[in-house]
Amino acid sequence: MNKLLRSEWIKFSSIRSNFVLLAIGLALNLLAVITATATFGRETFGSVPDTTVENRISLLSSGSLFWGLLVAIVGILAFGTEYRHKTIVPSTTAAPIRTELTGAKAIFSGLVGLAAGVVISIINVAIVTVWLGTKNYHVGLADAEFARTWFALVLFGGVIAIFGVGVGAIFRNSSLAITVMLVWALVVETALTGFLPDRVSRVLPFQAAEAMTSPHSFDLSPYEGGAVFALWSVVVLAVGLVVFQRRDLND
Repeated sequence: MNKLLRSEWIKFSSIRSNFVLLAIGLALNLLAVITATATFGRETFGSVPDTTVENRISLLSSGSLFWGLLVAIVGILAFGTEYRHKTIVPSTTAAPIRTELTGAKAIFSGLVGLAAGVVISIINVAIVTVWLGTKNYHVGLADAEFARTWFALVLFGGVIAIFGVGVGAIFRNSSLAITVMLVWALVVETALTGFLPDRVSRVLPFQAAEAMTSPHSFDLSPYEGGAVFALWSVVVLAVGLVVFQRRDLND
């Protein structure tokens, strides 16, 4: 497994688009968090702004959807670039047990996602605590909910990267895989939540992910949301593994 992980690192580091995607994710996250923090506490149309501690903490995850989807795309490319550059055949020749190869991609991509989550959560904490402090809206670093949201952002990065690996294993074409995931996350789930019963819509993957990273009250608690989203990632990865094992790579 160590050799496979080293091989994944070599593949990952040799592809510039991985770093570009992570950089774009960071930039979009910064834009979302800075915008939300800058406008926090302003009165709108004469209403009293809601500046509760819960809303202050929610600023940490303002950009989670943006950077999360880009981390998932990095996970998709763990398989997608192999198909595109036709290196999947030599990869499976070197590692003929496809379960091990898939596991190595999932573990490595998960670690990349965790690292992205660590960096982004630290940056978000710094922005939110310092900026809100200048407005006399203080957030305690020792607050349990604050710490939970911080930790959830880190885990979210790892889980959504594994989700992406599963999607990438299902589709041979990475462009198709990315399109399907984005359309599902941004369009289909939004539409489904409009007419599905709450008990069903709340367990959709990206609805659960939102509950995982938010201090607000959802139908699922943050812990339940995290468990449901992790389960989705495992299921998608398992389906991807089955498809990958049955796929003829010489087509």
